[in-house]
Amino acid sequence: MHPAALAAWQRLQALAWPAVGGAALLYHPSPATTLATTAALALTSHVSLVLLLRAHRLADLCTAARVGMLSAALWWASHAGGVTWPIWGACVVAVLADLLDGAVARARGPTAHGAVLDMEADQLATLQLAVLAMVAWDVGPLALLLPGFRFAYVLLGWIRGLPAHDPKPKAGDNRRARAICAGSMTLILAALAPPLPGSARVACVAIAAIALAYSFADDFVYLLRRRRAQTSP
Repeated sequence: MHPAALAAWQRLQALAWPAVGGAALLYHPSPATTLATTAALALTSHVSLVLLLRAHRLADLCTAARVGMLSAALWWASHAGGVTWPIWGACVVAVLADLLDGAVARARGPTAHGAVLDMEADQLATLQLAVLAMVAWDVGPLALLLPGFRFAYVLLGWIRGLPAHDPKPKAGDNRRARAICAGSMTLILAALAPPLPGSARVACVAIAAIALAYSFADDFVYLLRRRRAQTSP
């Protein structure tokens, strides 16, 4: 794995996805077009990362498969006109597949590129679910904050010269980040459930946004303090 190439890939994502979102706000594509385009771009993005990392182990393929499942769910929703129970169930299965690739990785030995692939799969899953919630249930642009925090983290890390590509920035410990990621995924899935009232959907997304904001801010502050400690005489 080449850190410079990975950092360049992440920076490209952090610049390209907001640009795509800005173009969508400008041209107002139909909900079906928005979902289908997001699905295609997310899958293309993850495949490019798989190729960059030369990821071919079983755990890596499981990770890529869950991004593919979510892309398929968004494509399905674009043709169904919204989130039905079967589509919601497909989203749940795709998110729970994270448990499978984690188990396979632990059984066969975790790798650095596998951890990166898993981190970016979580980001693309968050992005796809957020777009689905915004388009299908009209929770508003608040949903776009969920993937937006990661993009802001990468860009700020770029500006300040911090290693935003590290999936375990706090001395190799990412338990807090993993717990918050799992919690936010659960909240987004709850927001997507067909019978939920609109106000409850917005509340779920808002809580997830607060949790993710804290997680990324905490990592960023930690990296800043670590660099200052390393450079202080």
